[in-house]
Amino acid sequence: RLLTVNMFMRPPGIRSHSSDYKDERLEYFIDHVLPNYDVITLQEMFSFMTTRRQRLIRAAEELGFHYWVTSPAPPLWGLSIDGGLAILSRYPIVDMDSIRYDRGEYSDWLAAKGALYAKIALNPKTHIHIFTTHTQASYGKVTPIDAPSVQIRFRQFADLHRFMRAKTADRLPGEPVIVQGDFNVDARVHEPDQEEDLKEARSTPEYLEMLNIFRGKTPEETSFLLSEDLVYQQWRYHPVTFADVKELPDGRRIARDRILTDDQLHGSCQRLDYVFW
Repeated sequence: RLLTVNMFMRPPGIRSHSSDYKDERLEYFIDHVLPNYDVITLQEMFSFMTTRRQRLIRAAEELGFHYWVTSPAPPLWGLSIDGGLAILSRYPIVDMDSIRYDRGEYSDWLAAKGALYAKIALNPKTHIHIFTTHTQASYGKVTPIDAPSVQIRFRQFADLHRFMRAKTADRLPGEPVIVQGDFNVDARVHEPDQEEDLKEARSTPEYLEMLNIFRGKTPEETSFLLSEDLVYQQWRYHPVTFADVKELPDGRRIARDRILTDDQLHGSCQRLDYVFW
């Protein structure tokens, strides 16, 4: 049972409104979500100037997650905070590694964003390879594919692809490779002045280019199979994972979240989070 979650546990003092209820959300996650899964990847679970990550790990250990890895702390002279990534597992983690992307733009410049890897032993002879990442954000409803933030993401995806190839070069046939996290790529197509289709099946050019990068663009790379978007494959549409809406009995739609989402993004119905196989 796998799960990926952007925890939105930003460092103290950073919030979208008067409060984003970090402690309350953390306790809810510990009590109601952790017990239901075996391997969990987290993004925005920062440790900078807070003990929340330590609290989560202690609680997870009490619930049977005896193995975990997190983003390494950046050097003090780097003027950045940690990458906010974590992998929690009930099964032994027998190998781990991480990479740090080149610095991004906007507020992402302050975080040591990158990717985290864990090789997990389901039993002595069966392993799975888990990667998680959190890439450059765009901070808008619709971002052109030639925007600087998009081009930064493409470079990060290429770095991630090389990292995955390196860490799984000696994997046995049939060992799964899974990468999941907040990719900050909106796969959903948004038509101007039209109501959002909550079961949007079309894909944006940026999403398709992301898949191309993960599949490998050169003949020698195409044998590395990481091409299936598991959620889209199952549902045949792109579900909303950020700035969702809910429908009222009279048919009107309102923003589902007004605490964590910036006001200008309420109801923008984006899909930013993925599980790739």
